[in-house]
Amino acid sequence: MNKCIFSGRLANEVDLRTTTNGKSVCQFRLAVQRRVPNAQGVREADFLTIIMWGKTAESAARFLTKGRKISVESECRTRTYQAQDGSNRSVVEFVADSWEFADSKPQAGDSAQSNQQAAQPPQSSQDDFTEVDDDELPF
Repeated sequence: MNKCIFSGRLANEVDLRTTTNGKSVCQFRLAVQRRVPNAQGVREADFLTIIMWGKTAESAARFLTKGRKISVESECRTRTYQAQDGSNRSVVEFVADSWEFADSKPQAGDSAQSNQQAAQPPQSSQDDFTEVDDDELPF
């Protein structure tokens, strides 16, 4: 089984591209804090490369901004390639098939929302949902 679940903060903006076949793909770095502090008592972070495809990539590019805390469910992938200098390189990436917010909606003026209006997260498929004020509840 190859399943990885991470919770962390976006270290950069989402980079959305389209392949020559017309498929959407995005990439970003996720800063995931380690559980155990180092010898100095500091919890270091690992910066993971997250890749998403299709509608998942499009929604990530639409709603995610640098600094937002999210959770992703992914699969670990390794690949090798030859660099321009002729050396062989190896890369570890995580291909995510789902994501969700792990923090509250940023307030106006938060650094994560700089240069962008607050975006609403994707809503469920129930279009007939009506928000109810707590004062209207009979209990």
